[in-house]
Amino acid sequence: MKKERLFYLDFIRAISTLIIVITHYNAVFFWGRTPGTELWSKLVTPKDVFNLYIGNLGVSLFFIISGATMMYVYGQKDKIDLKTFFKKRFMSLYPMFWIAYIACFLYLFYVNKGFSTSVPYWRFIFTAIGFDGYLATFTSTFYLLGEWFLGCIVLIYLVMPFLIKAVKKKPLLTFVISLVVYILLVLFYKLPLPISVVIFTRLPEVIFGMLFVAYIKKVKVAYLLPSLAVLALNTVLAPHINDSFQTTYVGIATFLVLVFISQFFKFAVAENICSEIGKYSYAIFLVHHQVISQITSKFNLDTLTRGNSYVLFLLCLSVTFILSKILFDTEKYLMSHVFRK
Repeated sequence: MKKERLFYLDFIRAISTLIIVITHYNAVFFWGRTPGTELWSKLVTPKDVFNLYIGNLGVSLFFIISGATMMYVYGQKDKIDLKTFFKKRFMSLYPMFWIAYIACFLYLFYVNKGFSTSVPYWRFIFTAIGFDGYLATFTSTFYLLGEWFLGCIVLIYLVMPFLIKAVKKKPLLTFVISLVVYILLVLFYKLPLPISVVIFTRLPEVIFGMLFVAYIKKVKVAYLLPSLAVLALNTVLAPHINDSFQTTYVGIATFLVLVFISQFFKFAVAENICSEIGKYSYAIFLVHHQVISQITSKFNLDTLTRGNSYVLFLLCLSVTFILSKILFDTEKYLMSHVFRK
């Protein structure tokens, strides 16, 4: 039987998707610019929420719902067929990524009237496996679209069958071990790869999502009030706590609050909107960077008014959604008609 869709996952996925698009639109106004300058006044939302960079919150929510979704789909199975699992994960990520990358490369090749690079060609292997954005955080690659999240989610999918088994057998122990490893990493990490992309610092979020679906299921007042308190105190007190720690506990608290709020949006229109955004969320994730970059580059951001900034954002959002639908439909057509068995 087909499992019932959990609306709160669609609801939070839709919100997270919008947060990520907003984050990268806002970035064109503040990235590399002095805080407090006039361009900062043109952001469509504040740069930070709950004393946390809004992009970090969006990514944290994505990791939590990724764990929740995997547990909801596979948690009731006595045994996971690894071949089927990894094939499904491969097909859910790579074909669309490759199609989007080829289309983006050809577009940029045309716009730039050619292609030249100092990046060694052998590094294209990182693009082929979806790790160019992941590794671009500390070295040069052929990165064009998506971002580091793709490489990180690939790594998480590789260990997901083990995580599901561990959470089912020893839920508390699994979460505690992930927390201990996470805390030690945050406190003593020295490697050049940014700590936010290291899989072990994201496992508490993923495992929390799994635990929520398997054992908590609903957000009662006993969970809601402490979550609201965490968000309020973190906003008011603005503690100088490591961003990695804040990302985790603010992300979890926000998730719980949003799960509670989602019940008030469970009506046909909201369900359809969230379902549609969720359906195209991966495609949106792949194309939005380049859409924002290409469109905003045609405008003089120094003379753009705040009102026009909102219109420009809506333009970027609209084009992103249109191209995402085209990408989604193209991938679906090719997989079902051209590359069918």
